[in-house]
Amino acid sequence: MGLLEVVLSISLLLLIIVPMSYLFTNVIGRSNAARQSVTAIQLADSLVEQLNYTGPPNDANGQPEVGISLAEGTPTVAGTKYTETALFSWSPAGSGTPDLCTSGLAPELLLQVTVTWSPNHTITDSTLLNYPPSGVITEGFLGIQVNGDPAGSPPADATGIPWSNRVQHVPIQVSGTNLASSYNVTPASNGCKFLELTTGTYTVQVGSGPTASYTANYNEQASETQPTSSAYTIAVNTDEITEVVFQYDEGANVLLQYPSTSATDDGISCPNVSGGLTCIATGQTAASPGSPNVNPLASALVKTSSGWSVATLPSSLVRIESTACSSGACIAVGYGASGAVAAVAQAASPGTWSTSTLPSGLTGLSQIVCPASATTPACFAIGTNASGGTIISATISASTPHTVTWTQDTVPAFTALSQLSCPSSSATPTCFAIGTASTSKIVSFTSGTTWNAYTAPSGVTATSFSSLACPSTTVCYAAATTTSSPSAAILSMSGTTWTKDTFPASPFSLTSAGLLACPSATQCYATATGKTTSGGSVGALILATTGTAWTNMTLPNTSSSLFQPVCASTTVCFVPALSSSSAPVVWSINAGAWVNDTLPSGLLSLPSVVCPSTTLCLARATTASAAAIVSTTGGSAPTWTSDTISGTTGSPVLLSGLACTSTTACEAAGATETGAVLLDDTSSTPVFSGSASLSLLTGSSAPTGLAIDNPPILISNLNLQPSTTLELVAATVAAAPVTSIGPLFPFSSGYSVAVGECASELSAASASASTTPGAISPSTSEATVTLPLGLLPIQVVSSSTGAAVSGATVTIADTCSLPLTPLSGTNPTNYSLPNTTVDGLSRADVIYGTYNVTVALGSANANYAVTVSPTSVTVGSTTTYLPNPIVLAD
Repeated sequence: MGLLEVVLSISLLLLIIVPMSYLFTNVIGRSNAARQSVTAIQLADSLVEQLNYTGPPNDANGQPEVGISLAEGTPTVAGTKYTETALFSWSPAGSGTPDLCTSGLAPELLLQVTVTWSPNHTITDSTLLNYPPSGVITEGFLGIQVNGDPAGSPPADATGIPWSNRVQHVPIQVSGTNLASSYNVTPASNGCKFLELTTGTYTVQVGSGPTASYTANYNEQASETQPTSSAYTIAVNTDEITEVVFQYDEGANVLLQYPSTSATDDGISCPNVSGGLTCIATGQTAASPGSPNVNPLASALVKTSSGWSVATLPSSLVRIESTACSSGACIAVGYGASGAVAAVAQAASPGTWSTSTLPSGLTGLSQIVCPASATTPACFAIGTNASGGTIISATISASTPHTVTWTQDTVPAFTALSQLSCPSSSATPTCFAIGTASTSKIVSFTSGTTWNAYTAPSGVTATSFSSLACPSTTVCYAAATTTSSPSAAILSMSGTTWTKDTFPASPFSLTSAGLLACPSATQCYATATGKTTSGGSVGALILATTGTAWTNMTLPNTSSSLFQPVCASTTVCFVPALSSSSAPVVWSINAGAWVNDTLPSGLLSLPSVVCPSTTLCLARATTASAAAIVSTTGGSAPTWTSDTISGTTGSPVLLSGLACTSTTACEAAGATETGAVLLDDTSSTPVFSGSASLSLLTGSSAPTGLAIDNPPILISNLNLQPSTTLELVAATVAAAPVTSIGPLFPFSSGYSVAVGECASELSAASASASTTPGAISPSTSEATVTLPLGLLPIQVVSSSTGAAVSGATVTIADTCSLPLTPLSGTNPTNYSLPNTTVDGLSRADVIYGTYNVTVALGSANANYAVTVSPTSVTVGSTTTYLPNPIVLAD
């Protein structure tokens, strides 16, 4: 045999021997593992037999120690070390795995013995024990079930932690006088904790914890009539399972906001400055969100080609009464806490307004007019000072930034001025104004700084003027009340001479002359009241003239009230009115006669009409539940249709103004139950949308409205028992309005949240708040709701003169029946509204319902019953539709 053969033989032998050795080693290893498993089983069986005889160890209260892994020993057999543990737990009898806490089945004691050895080997043996031993049974059982919502399958919390995880960290304490030591335990992943106890009475406390955001559902037991902590006293009886269920989970906060209704309550105007201010919506806001019922300030939202924005106004400006633009500047006039205020903005950048220095002594400004092309002066404003009515004029610098300089004009004595009209388009304007005085008069301006009183027609002594219309610089009409008989008169000016106009002969008689509209220098209309027959009654009339002789026009039906006529041309005119049954109607001219237009059904008010052209007119209107905009394209028998309004949080309940810069560009201002809205229309249909300004009016920079301070907060959910509505908190008088509630138990259906102290007030208006477990901060997306409220605008006037009263206090007391008991705080006896200002106005958002309103000035006061609804306010039998204020005498 050669060397090669020997090498080959050895290689073959190794190929056979090596696998055989591996196989032999594996067999030996498997044999050892099998012996170890057998040994472990024997150890487990032995321990089961032992513990089956001895039973579980007792805890400090003499009850079986269950739910805790017990170390039993570490025997070493054949060189292998084993570790033995035992676990006793309650197990339901019967098949399946019902919840011990809610099954009602008698429990059995389950023993699980676990033996482990190296490396990482484990066997478990289990058996149901005959426990307790036979004899007289003296124990009972307590099943404590902790549920979220919905029970059995609550959602993961705001950070993604599942219910099965977070419930195992909920602390439970069971205490009683017959316990040597209270039980402090946690539920299993299904929320159940089961205990054997000596018969007796125990207190079960769920929580607090594991964090401060965890909370119980209110009224988790039917016997509890108010929310309590998550504690409950319960009796455990012999050989019975007593079950108690708690709803307890990681709670959720709800942030509360209040409406900004008053921020747009003063309406909208559209100067339509090219490249600058298109429109401005005005109202009032609270100086401090913490005190929303005192110290109101003016607010404004401006629209340019870039859209809507919140304007910055001087803090001295309490209310804007009028706005106009000219020569590169826009001017807003009104009043502040200590007198008249004017604010100026550059027309091209109207977001910031600054105070303009006025002549001294002015108490308020009510109207400003900047005639087209006027420069010397550019604008006029009417107002009051200590002596009565006055007029000031403004010039605007040509250089930028444009500055405004005011001059106190010389004006005949007036008690007050009511209307200013400037029909001219020249550098030096021609203007006219009316007002009241001991002998009321008309004044005119043609140059300089002096206003001249008119020369009254022979035999005319005017006591007041109600309306002024000037279609040209040489033609004007004024509706007056005089000392002669009949007292009503219409005066007209031709050139510079005023005459007393004539009316139809007897039996026609005029009782009052009201509102004027003049679409041209040769065509005017007037609303009036009077008789057309000797035996007839006084009724509404519409008169027409082409000069100085007025004729009575045929009306389609009788009316109880006529509003301002509006004319887009001499042949296209509309008059909104109230029928004899106080239903809104609109009349239009057809071939020289008035006809009844067709309106959408359900309208309760329609106070004014806007006509951007002869083929498009629009109107603000009100239904029982919402505000509306209607429009018509005219024709011989016009039909008005309801326009679409979208992009708002809820339907508008009031519209304070409507203005158009063209047939395809109209704007409206108003409010829903939860805040101010601005509506844009950019079509000829028209279709209005609030979506472009929605974020502006609901975001952190949104204006704060005027509202009652510290209203109580109600919450409701059908799972709250026995009462589904709770008054969660009533703030103290010194506190600011509540801005956050919670943590609330996170019902999957969320909550209805409202302001009020009676359940009926929540039923009238509420906001829906979602509640996700653990949503307690902005980072966890806590819910935010705006609480719906209703606007209560009040104008206080003198009971003797009818003039506006400044400085009156206004308080309102809620008269809702069955007020609830707040869980925290005390229900207020009344709420304060802002004190009245120079125009007698006080307004704020309030809870829907009926109030006792008290108006006080000095030692005198007057009381009224007032009902606030979404679209209206009612005093006695008189309903006023928003935003118009109710008028109350002091």
